Amino acid sequence: MVRRGGGRALTLLGGTCRKISVDPERCYGSGDCVYRLPSVFTVVDGFGAVLPGREEAEDEARVREAAEGCPSRAISVSG
Repeated sequence: MVRRGGGRALTLLGGTCRKISVDPERCYGSGDCVYRLPSVFTVVDGFGAVLPGREEAEDEARVREAAEGCPSRAISVSG
């Protein structure tokens, strides 16, 4: 389960926080993140971005899958 909070942190009920980010310097706009997880990612000005208010993903495994599947390795999940 996820506890909602502010910012770009994923707060899991186990006390673990995760931050999702897309590096605009690495992203070349393939849109793969949006294809894999449209509930979390979007395209802004041709590049991947985390949707406002969706920084707390409800399915960490799917977010990690999107990060691992990013062809430019622009998505990071940390924390």
